[in-house]
This record gives sequence, C-alpha cells and structure tokens, in this order.
Amino acid sequence: MDTSLGNTGATMDLRKLLLHIKSLVWCLNKAQQHYNLALITASLENGRVIEALRDTNLGDNLAYLLGTLADRRDIQTLIGCLQRVPASTSARQIDDMHYEVGHYLQTLEDINNVPSGSYGIISFLGGKLKGLFYVENKGLVETVISTSNVKVIYGTRIY
Repeated sequence: MDTSLGNTGATMDLRKLLLHIKSLVWCLNKAQQHYNLALITASLENGRVIEALRDTNLGDNLAYLLGTLADRRDIQTLIGCLQRVPASTSARQIDDMHYEVGHYLQTLEDINNVPSGSYGIISFLGGKLKGLFYVENKGLVETVISTSNVKVIYGTRIY
C-alpha cells in the first residue's frame, strides 16, 4: 500500500505524520507537568521551534510537524486539538473496548468530512470522542467519532 501523500510539491509519509502527532498528543496527555503547552503552541504559531525546545525530543517532533504540515490550516487544526488535550481523560472503557488518547484509528464509514478508510488518532476522550485524521486534499480534520464508525488499531503501525 502506498503511504505517501502529495503535499505542496513534497511527499509526506502518512505513517510518520501520524506517529509524530500521536507522540505529541500522548505526551501532552500523559505528562502535562513536563510539557509546556504555551511553548508548543507558540512554536506552531510562529512556524519555528522556540529556543527553549530546541535540542530536545519535543523540539525534533515539532520541527518535523512544521516541516511537513505546509498548510497553515493544518497547523491551526493541530493547535486546536492540542489545546483540548489537557481536558481529556487518558483512557476510557466503553462497552468491552479500551480506548486511549493517541490510539490509531481507521474509519469504517464516512464521518463528516472524513472518508471511509481514513487513518487518524484518538485526540480526545471525554463526553464525546474525537479523532484527528489526515484526509488527502483536505489536510488535518478533527471530528467527533462514535465507537461504531471507527476501528481502533491496538499496535504501533497503521498498516
């Protein structure tokens, strides 16, 4: 399966993009006391990694995302997602399934602006579940999901 997507003259690897987003969302959720959301947001808004984050794993993560997400709308979608992460629970049991922020997802049917078969991550667990997906020709899309219209991928690879 071809995992590269066209992105304004560059090739983007969907697996790598989602891995970097998954890592950022998971770390913000699990270790909020060690991650400064304001510095992360400032880096994304300014289009460069803030000095205090350079030469860190987080800085490398942000540099990759800034270098890959060329469309400012994608950056704004990511910032909105990250700003909700502190209000999210880390994990939740729904029926007989276990869900965690950062788990990979695949849509089983069209959901709002996200076509069936799209890959993403769980971006928010609260009263509503949200997923952040990359949709070709649309970019990053965060939407409310239902456990019935997505498949959770319990592993480290999406395909």
